[in-house]
Amino acid sequence: MTVSTADGKAYWAWVGEDTSVYLGGGEGATDTAGPILSEPMTMTVLALDAANTVIAASPPTPIAP
Repeated sequence: MTVSTADGKAYWAWVGEDTSVYLGGGEGATDTAGPILSEPMTMTVLALDAANTVIAASPPTPIAP
């Protein structure tokens, strides 16, 4: 998953097998240091196969605080 700013610059990225993740990658803790969604951004999710080849991608999806 990649989170990008409104102008398309990468803000945060995560790779893993979980089906959901908090921005910053924490276990749901909201008082830890890390990236914060403080303005509208977009997220794109990629699906990879066992060889890490992209097999599917979502379109950029708007997200907001």
